[in-house]
Amino acid sequence: MSGNHDLNVPMAWLCAEFTAENLIASAEGTIAPATFEFRATRDVLALTILFSGGIHGPGDLSAGQLGILRNRLVAGQRWLAWCEAQFDVHTMASTDLGLARKAFRWLARCRTLPTPQHPSLACAEPTIAGPGAGCQVGVQQARLMIDTHLAR
Repeated sequence: MSGNHDLNVPMAWLCAEFTAENLIASAEGTIAPATFEFRATRDVLALTILFSGGIHGPGDLSAGQLGILRNRLVAGQRWLAWCEAQFDVHTMASTDLGLARKAFRWLARCRTLPTPQHPSLACAEPTIAGPGAGCQVGVQQARLMIDTHLAR
């Protein structure tokens, strides 16, 4: 292989995702990693971290930084509108933006199936059905994660 081939690594996105996963893992009552709720929560947190100025690099977040994140995590559609607007005002590497847009589209478009109305079934917990369920579930769970950390 000849020539100069620069590797464009999405460091900002990877740091935001890593920080989000750490927040989830260190919260009480953690969400299992192989679930819809985990992905939705991680993606909401990662996007919020990425677009909340002043939060750089992976690691523990201060109470002030957690407060900033919590203020950004407003109810579903408002968070979705805020997040979408951030793509126009933030300049970052195209690889970071590409992964952020992919996560955003998944949150906005994903659907869940309505739960059966049989309380005896293990899967009969109420969920949000319809498009944008990832956003709604992710914002709810992300706020719980932040609240858990702030209560410590």
